[in-house]
Amino acid sequence: IVNGDGVNAAAPVVNASALAAAMPQPPATVAGRVNWEVFLAWLLGQAAKGVPIDTVLGNQAMYLEWLRMFGTPTLSSGLSQGDALRAAGVDVALRNPGFDFNVDFAYSSAAPVNKLIGFNKNETVEELVENGSDIEESQRVMDNQKIRYLRTENKGYRLVFGDTRSILNLD
Repeated sequence: IVNGDGVNAAAPVVNASALAAAMPQPPATVAGRVNWEVFLAWLLGQAAKGVPIDTVLGNQAMYLEWLRMFGTPTLSSGLSQGDALRAAGVDVALRNPGFDFNVDFAYSSAAPVNKLIGFNKNETVEELVENGSDIEESQRVMDNQKIRYLRTENKGYRLVFGDTRSILNLD
């Protein structure tokens, strides 16, 4: 998903500081921390390109940031950043099919540090099963009156479209 698959190039990287600087009233960004305004701008930017993000992939530290953003009161008003997102109109956007903000978090220990990888799950990764690879080795092995059947399949994954991924760099 990050580096491409030989046909599609690596996912484009969007810097959180650049997104923040482009805003009329730039919010302060802190390395390794998710800012709800920058996060929303990233989601809107991808949706405007026609490739909305429905899954965000990150490591353990990013998952803790995700929980902090959507569950813990962290703003001076006593709201969580998720509450601030809802106050900013994300609830209205949820009902707009052009901007579907039902975003799931997927955890991967191999995800890069301080980066969120956003992608559209249905349009990004496809599982491939090699045609005719079902080698059913129906070996009958008598072990303590048990019958063991073996089956081998060759499977892999490929990127369906190269432009359905984006990386939010929080450094």
